[in-house]
Amino acid sequence: KKMARITEELLRKRAEHNDGKLTDLQEITLHQFEIEKIELVGTKCRNLKILYLQNNLIEKIENLHHLRSLEYLNLAVNSIRSISGLEKCEKLKKLDMTVNYVEDLLSIRTLKQNYLLSDLHLVGNPCANYPGYRLFVIGTLPQLAKLDSLEITKSERIKAKQQWEKIEKELIEAQDAYIAERKKKTENAPKYNEKGEKLYGNDPEGRKAAAKDLRETVEEAGYNEDRTVDGSKIGELDRVGTTTTTYKRLPPTEEIEKFGKVMQCNEGKWDFKKYEDQKGNLILDIPAGKYMSTAKIDIDVQPSYIQVMINRKELRLRFDDDVIPSKAIAQRSNVTGNLKLTLPLVKKTNRGIKQLSLEKEEEEKDVKTKAPLIKKKKPLSTKLTDDQLGQSTLASIVR
Repeated sequence: KKMARITEELLRKRAEHNDGKLTDLQEITLHQFEIEKIELVGTKCRNLKILYLQNNLIEKIENLHHLRSLEYLNLAVNSIRSISGLEKCEKLKKLDMTVNYVEDLLSIRTLKQNYLLSDLHLVGNPCANYPGYRLFVIGTLPQLAKLDSLEITKSERIKAKQQWEKIEKELIEAQDAYIAERKKKTENAPKYNEKGEKLYGNDPEGRKAAAKDLRETVEEAGYNEDRTVDGSKIGELDRVGTTTTTYKRLPPTEEIEKFGKVMQCNEGKWDFKKYEDQKGNLILDIPAGKYMSTAKIDIDVQPSYIQVMINRKELRLRFDDDVIPSKAIAQRSNVTGNLKLTLPLVKKTNRGIKQLSLEKEEEEKDVKTKAPLIKKKKPLSTKLTDDQLGQSTLASIVR
């Protein structure tokens, strides 16, 4: 899988739902392509209203100044450290920066001119751990109605205004200290562990290096992503040890068409836990591994099933009851590395049925056209937390 650039060919391919036309295209999904730079989309698709760029390797927000009609931008799970380049997107209403590396919280000042911006997600970024983070954002961007999926209250606005000088001073000090410490750790970080295995830092450079090495490993192994085989033969071949070929399962859409349902699998043999909490959420807790890079994790949540890829091994599960993908939350434990998914059940949510109906229409449409189930898919909100994985609010993912 090569590092991808945004080309006109790619844009037209991802605009198949609009007959490949770009001039009047209003929505496009460009996630999980290992894109490193935002280019071309701002000039070729000037009428975009929704742009999905999550789960890539983007380090800078750029070349979007022509998208004056853009209302929703999803940049979750990328490698961005500072927010900029959106001043001209005058109709922007929602910005998802979940799980990036945003450390420069002062950079949100560039969003002051985005008067329609009402929904901002910064959870999972270093800046979200600064003291006074929430009140600083509220005081800086009074146009916001929600921050990290939580409604901004009147009391929070009053407190932010009354304590502004103190909040700003303490936050700047914390930010400067964090950046200084991060640079120091980066300079002194070991490159290999005691076993001689390469270590990847939890930073943009580390994500890029991990993606590059993984791609080279796949290429050296001669893995063919397009190859499919008769699944009934896999066990026999593996038992006698006559092959090392990596096999590919049918995509969920083809399984639904062929078998009438998604076939479950657990290639990583993870001892996962699945249960329903008291709030009416389906909880899935997967021991992804303490040292597993987030760059090697991908999540696709659909109303009737979930597909989780961890280091190219798949966990695919069906749900007994439908969930709401756009409300799903993904978290990783900083202590154990466990991946916790919180999936709101439709039957437990007042507005769930109405919301799900729209998402299921899209799923059924994709099944009929054999298209990947990613169009118009909302991102999961991701938050990195402690071992208890409690308090949250990955949008649309994860990686």
